[in-house]
Amino acid sequence: MKAVIYLDSYFFMNMFLNLMLLYLLHRFRRLKGSIFRISLAAAFGGFISCFLVLHPSYGIFVQGIITYLFAGPGMIVLAFGYHGWKKFFQNLCCLIVITVGLGGLVLFLTEHYISYCIAEKEPPLLSVKIVLIAALFGTAMVAVLYQKFARQVKKDARTYNTTLFLENKKVTVIGYLDSGNLLKEPVSGKPVAILEEEIFLKLFEGQTRENMERCLAGGRANWDMAGSYMGRMRLIPYKSIGKKRGMMNGFIADRMEVAGLEAISSVRPVIAVYSGTLSSDGSYQMILPGI
Repeated sequence: MKAVIYLDSYFFMNMFLNLMLLYLLHRFRRLKGSIFRISLAAAFGGFISCFLVLHPSYGIFVQGIITYLFAGPGMIVLAFGYHGWKKFFQNLCCLIVITVGLGGLVLFLTEHYISYCIAEKEPPLLSVKIVLIAALFGTAMVAVLYQKFARQVKKDARTYNTTLFLENKKVTVIGYLDSGNLLKEPVSGKPVAILEEEIFLKLFEGQTRENMERCLAGGRANWDMAGSYMGRMRLIPYKSIGKKRGMMNGFIADRMEVAGLEAISSVRPVIAVYSGTLSSDGSYQMILPGI
């Protein structure tokens, strides 16, 4: 039985798949590219696919070279331009990973279409629509999941094990390096780290802990309840969105060690005490000063 492949349908199917791949690359790598350029690049990839299907004698090896060393790089340059070999190579690797990741979908669509061509039948329009809608939905889901994963990786890359020392006590927490934390202690000018109150109070025991709780609850008016620690208390001015300015209770600890980040580790660090939780998912308990 003679196989019949409708070249126009094959072209648009591959162009559609290329649009999905380039869209995911655009979102994952946050690349700049107009809709026209991305569409042009997708059409270029579709043209290469048609060229290869018309020349099956090239063999899988030659077709692979044309696909990954000519079609892929060509689509990237057409869609997003060339900005140095390093970024180009990163974009190419990302495109290959996305292509392999969606390879099952590509294979399904191709076999779905070619099976009808071999049977000399037109693919059912409803079936094709369902497949294309499923492909769009799958692309959107992959993009959303990747963004969440990327945010988590970025957050993890900026978290550090941080140990705070006070006399013979210490607490170890996860500190988040926030370049936007520009708080300064007004007298010394030292950068300020922000720590959750619940964690801060673990540095104290018994009556001293109760006194520190009352001290923090009453602000500067209750600082005398800090006893021998009164000289360590500080007021930290801050500004935030929705509230023009305010004051946070601050405290001078003995030492702070940030694993893998010596630039922030310091003697007699200034710690601002926050009454709530700093992270909505509990992934960190301290915000480190920006560097």
